[in-house]
Amino acid sequence: MNRDLIADKLTSCPLKGCNYVYSNWADLQGDSYNLETGKFRLFRLGLMENDLKYIFFIKAPMQGVAFKLDKADLIDGMGIWQAQFSSCRIFNLRPSSGTVRGARVITDDHSTVERWVVEVKIVLSDGGGIEKKLDVKQIFYPDSYNSDPYKEYRCKMIPR
Repeated sequence: MNRDLIADKLTSCPLKGCNYVYSNWADLQGDSYNLETGKFRLFRLGLMENDLKYIFFIKAPMQGVAFKLDKADLIDGMGIWQAQFSSCRIFNLRPSSGTVRGARVITDDHSTVERWVVEVKIVLSDGGGIEKKLDVKQIFYPDSYNSDPYKEYRCKMIPR
């Protein structure tokens, strides 16, 4: 995989709060937000505003120092988008086009934690004409406790 993605020209947080974390050897448990042991490097892009939470999960392969997911990968479930209110009312958009690229950030300081730069350029759609563009390039840090930062907002995911 080409490592042409570098950690420059990062996007700012578009809402009141953002969270960029990942967990190694993880997956999503069934139809919930619970993390479980799995075969992916699971990136979680969280955007928060008042009682509305947007979460984009990216299931990237554990192998290698870079990855790229294309439209087919995203449609096949490697990218999962959820938007929900704290009352658990969920509206669901699905990736309809775009790419997600990621690369491990190179550092000479071996005492620092592993970081990844991830670029998300996708279009989300409900299949009925509603579309939302997501364009984010940001550094993701390890979720050191392999915990779910959104556990207080767990609701059942709408089946694909």
